[in-house]
Amino acid sequence: MTCYAVIDTNVLVSSLLSKKDDSATVQVLGKVIIGEVIPVYSNVITKEYRKVLSRKKFDFSGDTIEYLLSAVEKYGILIDPSPSRIILPDMKDLPFYEALLEKRDVNAYLVTGNIKRNTTVDAHLLHQIKCGYRGSWYGSKVWHSNRKYRKVIWQCNHKFDNDDRYHTPHLYEDNIKASFLSATNRLLSCKDSIIADADEMVAAILDTTALEKEQDELLEETQLISEMVQAAIVENATVALDQTEYQKRYDSLSTKFDKSKARLEQVMADLQQMQLQRAEYESFLKTFK
Repeated sequence: MTCYAVIDTNVLVSSLLSKKDDSATVQVLGKVIIGEVIPVYSNVITKEYRKVLSRKKFDFSGDTIEYLLSAVEKYGILIDPSPSRIILPDMKDLPFYEALLEKRDVNAYLVTGNIKRNTTVDAHLLHQIKCGYRGSWYGSKVWHSNRKYRKVIWQCNHKFDNDDRYHTPHLYEDNIKASFLSATNRLLSCKDSIIADADEMVAAILDTTALEKEQDELLEETQLISEMVQAAIVENATVALDQTEYQKRYDSLSTKFDKSKARLEQVMADLQQMQLQRAEYESFLKTFK
């Protein structure tokens, strides 16, 4: 059975340090070679791999590092994850969780030897729960990790900032999953009407036709004004003109250009935002269908 996995840096380090061929981390790399595990990585992740593996304290040879990274690149999948806006307790973990989110459609796993990272975390929860008090995302935390009372809870990532212990509650992961399952079932019960309403909403609210037309007009306008400015400069350099009149005309054209350019930049930003929102809606509808 083949699975996709985001491999934590500590797994690579441990595999190179291990003197046992049957250690868990060595077996992970062995499964990568035979195709049972397909590494999922980004350029940021491989940069992190190289940085950590090159530390003097490990004393790994350059050839060993290159061989290992080449194996990851040869047998793995390079992705370019979308920014998640997730806030984690340790933001150095973010590239790994973003890669995990990017491949959640194939149920990718996070393979790590760091017990401080919750390897059972459901990637779908990472950017879904927001604190109503601080406006920050919830993150996971393990209580009593080495005891029979072990619990995975979720709480605001900034719950204890500045010693201000406000009373936004923590949530148990099992309860969250049950709530998500309940909400999903409710969505599925009226799936057809939701899809129809969403299609209509996307068509009405996120129609970019007017913005695209205005963008084309502004591009043409700024180009025309730019040409007029250049023509005025050339004329002033070759013909004896009244400098007061020339400066007045030049300033007028410059003002028009700056105004059109500012509007063009705003239109382009609005258009990009609407296109991103449309892509998100369409991605949701595609998955939902």
